[in-house]
Amino acid sequence: QVSSFQASENGAVATTENAGKAHYNGVELEVNAVPVDGLNIYGSLGYVDRKYKEFVVFDQATGKYLDIADIAKFSHAASTTANAGIQYDFPAFSFGKLSARLDYNYLSGRYFGTNPRTSPFLEQIKGAPRGLLDARLTLSDISLGSGNATLAVWGRNITNKKYRMVGIDFGQLGFAGNIYGEPAAYGVDLSVKF
Repeated sequence: QVSSFQASENGAVATTENAGKAHYNGVELEVNAVPVDGLNIYGSLGYVDRKYKEFVVFDQATGKYLDIADIAKFSHAASTTANAGIQYDFPAFSFGKLSARLDYNYLSGRYFGTNPRTSPFLEQIKGAPRGLLDARLTLSDISLGSGNATLAVWGRNITNKKYRMVGIDFGQLGFAGNIYGEPAAYGVDLSVKF
């Protein structure tokens, strides 16, 4: 089942349609390596090949049912995903344990709707492939008498990648829109245990 927006005299309404039949083939690979003490390298790669075998919709213009399996899109789902990262845990210091981490997350292009006949802006609002880079530096096990603390400095989307996170096509109302992902963000976390 798929969700979509359709125009009506009262505005746009969300509908759920039976997509009929679809065929999925996919593969996923995960790797984790520790080449030296304290260094952890990890990654994963996923790919899904999918096709609609049948996707019957009612065409209001002709009053007939049509099979749009050859033009229908898979909504909000990337065919290729990848994650990679590296973390190094430094030898313990007298004042705590220090670790540094870098993570990368990739999604291939995504559509935000399924039916090009009722969503004419699908191509204009689709999400392009995007990769996000995050970083974190953590100092843990900081002694505080009877307790301890953890201090972390972090950054998300540190390359300030601009990307479309969601899109809505209001079809015959004549407009569509996107919501963009968060820009680069930085922060400090402090937690204390007693």
